[in-house]
Amino acid sequence: MVWQYLNARRALNLQAASRFAHGLGVDLANISPRLAKELAEVLALTSPSDNVAGADQDSLRLCCVKLLLKQGSKRFTVVPVQQSSCIRLDRDEIRASGYRSEALLVLRPSDDGMRPTLAADDLIVINTAEAQLRDGQVFAFNYEGVLLFRRAFRDAGTWWLDGDNSDTKRFPRKRYVQKHCSLIGRVVLRQSETI
Repeated sequence: MVWQYLNARRALNLQAASRFAHGLGVDLANISPRLAKELAEVLALTSPSDNVAGADQDSLRLCCVKLLLKQGSKRFTVVPVQQSSCIRLDRDEIRASGYRSEALLVLRPSDDGMRPTLAADDLIVINTAEAQLRDGQVFAFNYEGVLLFRRAFRDAGTWWLDGDNSDTKRFPRKRYVQKHCSLIGRVVLRQSETI
């Protein structure tokens, strides 16, 4: 894959560039000034109050976005949601956790497969720089072109995606097969009004 990116056989996307930046410990702009500029433009559209005088410089405002996904593709397009809800995160806590702000996205669950852990009105922060499955952790996946939040677990040498919803007929566990499924990022924070 690296050879394909370096030799212009495959276009570099935000997800791959973020992973390279994270792995190399550099800013996104060092990998791709174009993608860093595009991300800054998206963030400016979704969080205009951060650009006004007197905005809190110690926190980062992330607003909810949508992802445009294609079946069988690891690429995705980030689309701002008009009048979306936002989350403020402390910049020092982000750095202490080892996250890069450009790799964090705020999404909403697309189905009830993770209820009661994640509800439809929750704001979910994912780290797109995390490219490895971890047993028992919740991830965002592109499953056949649909955004799914599911818990990854390993059973008999195979990775599976499972929801926390007890209705297994509506939300059966799914086998992680790369031609049908790609990892988008790990859930690192949930903001919920559901108690």
